[in-house]
Amino acid sequence: QELAKFENLPMQKKQKKPVMPEEPVHLTQKQFFMAYDKKELLRIAKGMNIRVTSAWKKSELAEIAANEVLRPTVFRKQLMQCSEAELEMFRVLCKEDDWYIPEEEEWYLLEGLYDRLLVFIEVQDRVTVSVEMKKRFAEIDTRDFRYEHASLSWFRQCLYAACSMYGSVPVNVFCKLYSQKKGMNIDQAETERL
Repeated sequence: QELAKFENLPMQKKQKKPVMPEEPVHLTQKQFFMAYDKKELLRIAKGMNIRVTSAWKKSELAEIAANEVLRPTVFRKQLMQCSEAELEMFRVLCKEDDWYIPEEEEWYLLEGLYDRLLVFIEVQDRVTVSVEMKKRFAEIDTRDFRYEHASLSWFRQCLYAACSMYGSVPVNVFCKLYSQKKGMNIDQAETERL
């Protein structure tokens, strides 16, 4: 349910990029959202199913949006939706103390992170992550989290492969496909739950 708040959110990359200060100076999530104009903040908040009106002040919109994306359950679910490569890119960004200037081949990864409101890309195409997200990620990025993410990522890859090749497959066949990767096992009940 919480993740559904982000499913209706239009792609962020097609919108005007915010203008950020020259130096990151350890920006907060609210500061990132304050870089957007009020109309854009209203759209973002509504995309998260937050009940807002145009009577709200820009600072109120920025704060409520920041609080929502930083909620531990929402943040974790957003990370779980990332591919392995996107998560590794996010890990790199969280270690950066300065603006990150991506290579051409990294943009496809950054677009997914940007769409999930995990990173901010400013007009000069520099990228950063808020101090709160860096801190929260350091707490979340445990061995258990990495295993859970890898399992879910492999599940999505297997599902994509099965649907691409066959359209649909019986659950027991899917379980055999999933188990082909070393260390990955799944039973029928778990498959149906996911």
